[in-house]
Amino acid sequence: MSATLNAQKFSEYFGGCAIFEIPGFTFPVTEYYLEDVLEKTKFNFASKSAKQQLQTCDPLILPYINKLRQEKKYSAAVISQLIRLESENLNLDLIQATLEHFVATDTTEGAVLIFVPGWSQISDLVKQFESSGKFPRSQFQVFPLHSLMPTATQKEIFKRPPRGIRKVIVATNIAESSITIDDVVCVIDGGRIKLTNFDIALNLETLDIEWVSLANAQQRRGRAGRVRAGICYHLFSRGRQRLLEDFKKPEILRTKLEESILRIKNLKYGNAAAFFRRFLDPPEEKAVTLALERLIKIGALNTAEQLTPLGFHLSALPMDPYTGKMILMAAIFSCVDPIFSCAASLSVRDCFLIPFGQEKKADQIRKEFAGDTRSDHFAVVRAIMGYEEAKKIWRSRELLLSKFSLSKYPRSFGKCENSIRRTSPWSRVSPYNERKGSICEPKFRQRCSGQGHHLRRSLPEYRFFQNTTREEDRGVLCYRQNTRRRTR
Repeated sequence: MSATLNAQKFSEYFGGCAIFEIPGFTFPVTEYYLEDVLEKTKFNFASKSAKQQLQTCDPLILPYINKLRQEKKYSAAVISQLIRLESENLNLDLIQATLEHFVATDTTEGAVLIFVPGWSQISDLVKQFESSGKFPRSQFQVFPLHSLMPTATQKEIFKRPPRGIRKVIVATNIAESSITIDDVVCVIDGGRIKLTNFDIALNLETLDIEWVSLANAQQRRGRAGRVRAGICYHLFSRGRQRLLEDFKKPEILRTKLEESILRIKNLKYGNAAAFFRRFLDPPEEKAVTLALERLIKIGALNTAEQLTPLGFHLSALPMDPYTGKMILMAAIFSCVDPIFSCAASLSVRDCFLIPFGQEKKADQIRKEFAGDTRSDHFAVVRAIMGYEEAKKIWRSRELLLSKFSLSKYPRSFGKCENSIRRTSPWSRVSPYNERKGSICEPKFRQRCSGQGHHLRRSLPEYRFFQNTTREEDRGVLCYRQNTRRRTR
């Protein structure tokens, strides 16, 4: 049984059905919490100002700290650090001090897995390790692990290092359950996770850094006991642990509901709100109301909450309704080729790679593709067009791929070609042609005619930047990405 599954809740939902637990074999894992780490490492949090020194931790944790003070189990220095506000924040210096302590006290072989919330923290921490001079390459192999990294780089983390060299992996929650690294014997849990949430009051999806749940912490702990007895350092106190949720909210409570409502209507399940109330975790009524209002606004539903002709077609397409309508508009204006290229890239993942340590160079190359448009979408379109031309000449293709772009394009997009053509009512439209007209060229509508052409690309998954805006000014139609980005 997975540590992240609330089996009892499922059993109750299905009328008290039986639960069979088949435990997997793991070696014992010794757990240490923030107070233990501070005692062992003698670490002190650095305050940037006198005002920060006066700020204290969450009042809900103060009773636990007072209890520690009375028990005198920990030194006064540890108590003074626990009470500070900085003890509740993710601290990269503390992570490094914890790693140094483990390396100094454990001389056996085995990898170290460090959990941080996102790419920014991964990049900063790895650079900090390299600049500190305490983790020379002759003794350590430090690997970042993130979904945006090249696949070849990700595969390196599974290889066992030569004798005498310790492997250190800095990862997001992708290493929590999605993959298993067999030789991990130590886990440093930063106690944070990055999740997508839906703010009903603001009607906005956000990407927030939050405290992990108890299930997350247990799953991370289990990474250390695969090959022998391991150690897990949780960089939060036992007082904070008592305040953690048992499980994180299910995705139905953290995302918009438009796509689900269209599916409900297409399957003729009746009233959407009544159907949602039958769920294991029903979403809030306000969230359902907002989704219905948005679907009515884009013309997918009428005021009686029935599917319109547009809504019928959108419900059959493998994408969210915003992307579906965008592609429909692209078909009407004869510019599906650039729109589909952009949508397919953003739906799977960013087609531009981010080699570690070369982020600025990769960003500059992205800007070169965008040119004077200053558009991420145009950068994707031009990069894919460049790849299609360059792949005819192998050397030119390798030159283009060396610019941190499109190495995933053939696999990620090639598998899904023509999936929309099978379901789309507008499967023959005019192709994009720079000589006939550009998506951002004035009066392109009159110039984009041409012969019929099958759709050449498709959206393999549902997601797209839903904060895309449409601008029309003096006969110019363009789509631009807003400043907020979604990151995995």
